[in-house]
Amino acid sequence: MTTYLHITIIGLSLFGIVKSYPNGKNVDDSCGSMIPSHGASAQSDTAPFQITFCPAWYQAGSTVTVTISNTSMTYFKGFMVQARQYSGTSTRYGTFMTTAYSNNACSSSAVVHNGDGNKARLSFQWTAPAAASGNLKFLATFVKSERVFWVQVTSSQLTDKTGQNVTATNCTTTDDSSSSVRTQMSFLFVVLCICISNVLIITV
Repeated sequence: MTTYLHITIIGLSLFGIVKSYPNGKNVDDSCGSMIPSHGASAQSDTAPFQITFCPAWYQAGSTVTVTISNTSMTYFKGFMVQARQYSGTSTRYGTFMTTAYSNNACSSSAVVHNGDGNKARLSFQWTAPAAASGNLKFLATFVKSERVFWVQVTSSQLTDKTGQNVTATNCTTTDDSSSSVRTQMSFLFVVLCICISNVLIITV
């Protein structure tokens, strides 16, 4: 009985670690600051993540592919992405389409995660406002863990070319969200090994 109780406690404790991250819902209180309500301060060093987009311009009502990715072997579990004026105002522009791994937030002017697995590279479709809005930028909050996150990581300038002649750009993207599956499977394997080790120790 003691053996099974010991295994159960270990298993539930470690399972709790896997499931301790939110799914990105109910974050509208953070739409302005982009700070997650995790009871911790944001990191002050340079984030190991970046925001890129294609094409480098937009016109009223056009679509831009926005990609968030890591710049090292550091993965992110959560995120929030918005478009704002390049000059630095807090007004949000455009809307994001949801994907299999994201939810809308802030009246669809932001996109957030819907799973707690590790992520390396994800892309989203952003639709520009119906009217010219000036040069913009994308901002993102990246969450590595509940108490480790970077707020308002900024992209380069997205140029407003509404009313101008532009050349169509072929934008291709690849997503890497499968790392979340690999990581969780590896973690569960470690849990299993720990449980088996404890059984052997107790029975001996």
